[in-house]
Parts: sequence; C-alpha cells; structure tokens
Amino acid sequence: MGFKTSARIGSCLAFRRRAREVPESADYLRYLYPGRHRLVGATSLAEQSYCEWFASERFTGSGCVVEFGPWLGSLTAPTALGLARNPCRRNKTIDSYDLFRWEPGSNGWAAGTPFVKLYQPGDNFLPLYEQLIAPFQGEVVIRPHEADLSATAWSGDPIEFLINDAWKTLPVMAHTVPAFFPSLIGGATVFHQDYLWSSESFIHVGMYWLRDSFDFLTRVRNSSTAVFRLRSAPPAGVLDRFKALKDYHSLQPEEVDAAFDWSRSHFDEPDAQLVINAGQAWLLHKMGHDDRARRLFAGNRASPHYRHPYYQFQEKTLRDWGLGFLMPDP
Repeated sequence: MGFKTSARIGSCLAFRRRAREVPESADYLRYLYPGRHRLVGATSLAEQSYCEWFASERFTGSGCVVEFGPWLGSLTAPTALGLARNPCRRNKTIDSYDLFRWEPGSNGWAAGTPFVKLYQPGDNFLPLYEQLIAPFQGEVVIRPHEADLSATAWSGDPIEFLINDAWKTLPVMAHTVPAFFPSLIGGATVFHQDYLWSSESFIHVGMYWLRDSFDFLTRVRNSSTAVFRLRSAPPAGVLDRFKALKDYHSLQPEEVDAAFDWSRSHFDEPDAQLVINAGQAWLLHKMGHDDRARRLFAGNRASPHYRHPYYQFQEKTLRDWGLGFLMPDP
C-alpha cells in the first residue's frame, strides 16, 4: 500500500470517527454565508445549506444517499457539492426518485425563473433535471430513477442519508417505509422536508409509529424540515402497520392525538406549534372530524403568535385550497 493511499484511508477513518462523535449542532448555519443564492425549487436556503453541510461534514460513506422528490435538484445539487468535498471515497452516490411529471402547482413554484411555463401539467421534466445536475456529476454519481414511490422497490444497499420531499400522499409513506427504511444503517439521518407543512401532517403519525427507532435531532431554521436519526432498526410489526395503511380512515383519532402531542414536545418555536395544530386539524378533517378541526384552528386564532408570517403563509394556502370554512375569520 502506497503512502498516499494509506494517508487517504487514515484521513477518511479519522473523519468518520469525528462525524460519529460530534453531536448535532447548528454548524450548518456557517453555510448560510452572505451572498449565497437560493437554488430554484420548493426548498429554502437553510435547507439547501443543511444538505451541503451534512454531505461535507457528517457523511461517513458507510451508506449512500437516497432522495425522494428532488424536483429541480435544489437539494440534490448542494448534497453533491458537499459529497465532492468530503474526504471519504466510498458511496458517493445519490439515488433520486421522482415521477418527474410537472404538477399543476409547479409553475407557481417556478414563477420568476426561466422554467416557468416551460412545461405543462403532466409533462416529463427528467431531461431538465438531468441538465441541472450535470455539473455535479463526476466524483459524485447521481442516479435519477423515474419511478412511482408508492410502488417502487429499493436495491437493499445501505442508506446513510435519506432526503424526503415526496411524502405528499399517504400511499407513498405507507410503501417507502417498509421498502427503504430497513436499509437505513445505524445512525442514519432522515431529512423530512415537509414535516412542518400542514397538508402532509400524516408524517407526524408515521414518525410516531417509528418513535422507538428514531431520535428527533433538529428543525432546520425557518423551514418545514425536521431531521431524525435512526437509533435501531424498525421492528417487523411496525413495518407491517405501514403496509396495512390504506387511507385516512384507517387511522385512529386517539392515536392521532398522541402522535401530535409527541410531535409538539420536540418544538419550542411558536410558529411550529401553530403549524402542528393546523396539521392535526387538516388530518382530522380528512378523517371526517370537522368539529375538532375547527376547535384547533380557533385555538390558533386565539394565540398571541397567530400573525407569525410562517404560519400565516400556511393558513392562507389552506384557505386557498378551500378549507377556510374550518377557520375563524382572519
């Protein structure tokens, strides 16, 4: 073994020890340097910075990176950039899964960019995604998978970092947990981009079912992302619960209440508490419990933090989607 090879292996092993030993922190905020520009996509600059920081400073190479729902690659690109700087030489791959179909709301997210009106709903935009990530291919290998995450299989390769921005529907969550989560290595990090987004609040129930296997780590600043770390493999009985989950009416109100109480215990920020309440209300509405949903929205309206901009944005979105009948006048 040559000196350079030996030194590289020693550097990587030392890096992996440090990554395991250093506790979760706000170090990613260093990546929010002045002049940094947000990449086009439905993600924030803080979320993009977190992915770059994690890939550069926490990823050990013991598993690969899997991304659900990359859209235009606003988290793929910074993750790849971080991996390229990482001293480890193993598993620098990102497997990105998406239908790669332009959604009705995509032009709204793309407003003010060269991509607005480039596609119509239903169009395949995989060629655009491949073009956007091409500059980051090389030492890092990015493998797009045009697939339905409510049905697709995983290879079984170990996963160290899972970026989830695709749990928009219950069937996707119900399938991907038993299909992908058994491949998460011990200490794997799961980045839930929609955890604090009201209409994807069934994620709270899913993580409540998995609570004995995961530790909550942090909320990415001023965003909807919550980050969890795997403590132990999910038991077969819990995975079977996801396999059996068919629709919102399969959920039990008492367990939904327990899941949201558990979730509230992780967050101190007033806007997060308001969003969790709204998420519980949204889910109860889907389950047919409109009276309880109205009480939660009324409680938010009475909060001294009701006017928080982050919550107001979400409430306006829900009103625009026709749920204003559940809410007091603003």
